[in-house]
Amino acid sequence: NISEGIKTGFEFSWIQKLVAGMQHQLAIAYTYGQNLVIDEPLPEIAPLDFRYTISGVYLKDRLRPELQFRHVLEQNRNSKVFGEQASPAFTLVDVNVKYRISRIFNWSIGANNLFDSAYYEHLSRSIPGTAKRPIFAPGRNFFSTVTVNF
Repeated sequence: NISEGIKTGFEFSWIQKLVAGMQHQLAIAYTYGQNLVIDEPLPEIAPLDFRYTISGVYLKDRLRPELQFRHVLEQNRNSKVFGEQASPAFTLVDVNVKYRISRIFNWSIGANNLFDSAYYEHLSRSIPGTAKRPIFAPGRNFFSTVTVNF
């Protein structure tokens, strides 16, 4: 714990309906933290995160396609005392389609990290005392899911 510090930030979200059953959503989150005692950034502060989603609802709410875009800025405000390292910016695109087969069964198919970006989150890191290497997130990932509602 520190005796003097500041932590502030914001989250913003906006959803808007478009034409032909479509809508889009914008979300932005940012946190700023500073240790005022040693004049250094607070540790474990994620960088600015920007998300944009466009989706639709069709066939009497049975078909729901969705395209998600996420961009995270680099984090170069790091606590040297805590042993943090800078993390690079990254961009992700995910796509999925959900289909309600019946009142009980739902099916979805899609791809996460569609462009197979090599990235890691600022807060994903190796265990202290080991080599400082980032822990990368999964690459391109295709999925298909069947859900049963009881």
